[in-house]
Amino acid sequence: MIANALREDPSAIHRLNRAQLINDAFNLARAGRHDLALTLDMLRYLSNEHEYAPWAAANSVLNYFYNKLRGTANYHDFIVYVDALIGPVFDSFGDIATVPEDETLLDKYLKQLISTWACRVGYTECLRQTAEALHTAVETNTPVHPDVSYVVYCYGLKGATDDEYRWLFDQMINSNNEAERQLLIDALGCAQDQSQLISLLTVAIGSNSELNSLLNGERSRIVSSIYSAGRFGVEAMIEALSDPLLAQEFVGRFGQGTLNNVVSNVASRTNNDGELEQLEQFLAALGDLISPETAAAAVRTVKTNAAWFETYEGVLSTTYFSDFIN
Repeated sequence: MIANALREDPSAIHRLNRAQLINDAFNLARAGRHDLALTLDMLRYLSNEHEYAPWAAANSVLNYFYNKLRGTANYHDFIVYVDALIGPVFDSFGDIATVPEDETLLDKYLKQLISTWACRVGYTECLRQTAEALHTAVETNTPVHPDVSYVVYCYGLKGATDDEYRWLFDQMINSNNEAERQLLIDALGCAQDQSQLISLLTVAIGSNSELNSLLNGERSRIVSSIYSAGRFGVEAMIEALSDPLLAQEFVGRFGQGTLNNVVSNVASRTNNDGELEQLEQFLAALGDLISPETAAAAVRTVKTNAAWFETYEGVLSTTYFSDFIN
């Protein structure tokens, strides 16, 4: 009944209550106290939702399944579901790379959230607009509006030239705003060119007069930005740290704990047999730089990821997404 009410007229329920309904339905479903299929069905009303708060709640749900299903045979079904939710909302924005003067703060948040999903799942128009906006920013040496900078920079970097990547790096180095520097570091980690990402990692490890301008914590943030942005970053991290000399320099700069954390994060982002093989080769390349316990924990993480598909939650959700496209 609630799902029907939301579909017919979302505004009949206050936006904060709509957000709470999404949070409660998902959390209760994960605890086995509510039907997960009903929760996923309820979310279908989001195609007509234009308020940020409910979408912020739904974002957590979608991210949960994205992390579970990316790289698996079930991923396509999930993306079809996401497309049905975000498509009409994304289409209502028009130009996502500009910020109208009368746009409210919550509308800006909503546009960034929806645009992030649109680019993540491969919307051609989203990727075209972000790429063009980044290219224009580089050509005119004019940063994009701060309210859309992360989406533009992160997804505009897909296919970006080395010159464009260097321009964005220079924007970070020359910025005196700590929050802006953090955002730009996160965006730099979104690159899909392995050589660009490895160059960024060597920046975090290395030392010279330019790199000494990095603030406390920024080197570690660079590392996390690379493996957090997507599979391209994970594979760049594997490739770079499979070099024994670079791996030793990494430990010298960051310590054993950070290397263990990288291994753990690579494992948590390993979702199929091919990625497991990459992980195993990575662990072998690291050799004595990590303990047998750290390597064993990484493999257990991957096995836990795979076992989820056999759980009640895994079977029910993948069945729902499969049925959704039929």
